[in-house]
Amino acid sequence: MVKLSKKEVSRRQDEGRGDLSRHLKNFFPFYTDRDTQLRSVRPIIRSNTVNRDHYAQSDLEGIYISILDSLAPVFDIREHGVLDRSTTDAIYKELGFTVPTGPVPLTVDIVYTYYKNNRKRFKPVGIKYVKDLETERVIRNFEVKRIYFSTFGNEWDEYQIMTERDYSDNYVENIDTTLNYFELDGFNSVDEDRVLMIGRQLTGRVLSNPDVPLIDIVHEVDRDFSAPLDPVALRVAYHLIATYRWVLDLTLGPVAHLPPSFKYIASELLP
Repeated sequence: MVKLSKKEVSRRQDEGRGDLSRHLKNFFPFYTDRDTQLRSVRPIIRSNTVNRDHYAQSDLEGIYISILDSLAPVFDIREHGVLDRSTTDAIYKELGFTVPTGPVPLTVDIVYTYYKNNRKRFKPVGIKYVKDLETERVIRNFEVKRIYFSTFGNEWDEYQIMTERDYSDNYVENIDTTLNYFELDGFNSVDEDRVLMIGRQLTGRVLSNPDVPLIDIVHEVDRDFSAPLDPVALRVAYHLIATYRWVLDLTLGPVAHLPPSFKYIASELLP
């Protein structure tokens, strides 16, 4: 749990951080990368969906944000939204729980907005590891948040907790692989201009050969555009996925050995 002073909490709330009445680029999460205990490659996730940075507070949360960002029906993702203090305090009392006295408000890990049958819906989600589900604090807060969101109206789904068991092993493996290539650091003689050049070749050939595994396309591009002793096309492909210039279905299997299933291609990569 993040510890913040009363002054810092007031400052963030005065700035409108965590205000769930805001949407898309106008929403600012209550917590930021400065608060994270995250050990993964990047606590800051650039989103194609809302065109702003997301701040993950756990590896699991980062994976879930990445999954949401790749889903076509999802058009808004808000993390670390603040729940109204007077309402949550009343729910704690109603349930016979001890009312928290610290300055930090109760927050919801993620609220995402999506379309179903041409109607806008909102889904509040808690992201927790299975090992944490039986802790008293998680159980108590789950019940408070479940009741809190049940009063929000018919367009709101029930509050739900997601764990690592709700993710595809293929997806997690692919995320772990591609995130290692988020930065260009460590690429031999590869700058942004070369990434774009190779990326356009990869994109054009994948679009022209939709049934060919990525690894075969990579070998072709390396043969035609890379030095024989410095094949970089696969690393560029992973970099495009990690930076969301390619958004693919990563749930089907090892990404290098399947034909890419594009959900989004950045315009600068199109032939």
